[in-house]
Amino acid sequence: MSNVKDDVDPAWVADLDSIGKVAKTKAERRQALDACLEQFWSDENIGRIERVDEGEDHGWQMHLWKKA
Repeated sequence: MSNVKDDVDPAWVADLDSIGKVAKTKAERRQALDACLEQFWSDENIGRIERVDEGEDHGWQMHLWKKA
């Protein structure tokens, strides 16, 4: 059983929107994640967070928490 809403697309924040560049190092990826947590997403909504680095897509996506 999943703890996230499967019928809702995950929220997406590109590195360019969070830190102004593609995060290439572990420290930069952490900086981008911290920006997402502080500026874009509310803690009570987070079900799962995943890093995406595919093609031109670089950033973090957050799947909404499935509330009981």
